[in-house]
Amino acid sequence: MTTTAQMDASVKQRLEALRKRIDEARQEKARAEAALEHAQRQREEALAKLGELGVTEDQLEAELERLAEDIRAGLEEAERLLSTPLDASRSAGGVDPF
Repeated sequence: MTTTAQMDASVKQRLEALRKRIDEARQEKARAEAALEHAQRQREEALAKLGELGVTEDQLEAELERLAEDIRAGLEEAERLLSTPLDASRSAGGVDPF
């Protein structure tokens, strides 16, 4: 049989375990709130920088796609220019780049 003292000890242990879990949850909540505030500040800073560039949040996706296309086109142009033999460009009246 369980004595009153054993029941009291069991209740105290369970209460202490619950207090510990509550404290851990409070600490986790505080960390999450701090992380959220940091992320919100970073977002606002990024939006401010975009605004300086004349880009709104609504335009961001389209602007990223436009920039990616510009990069792709620039790379293709560079590859095309570098694949042209130097001798062929000279004989065609091209300017010697060196």
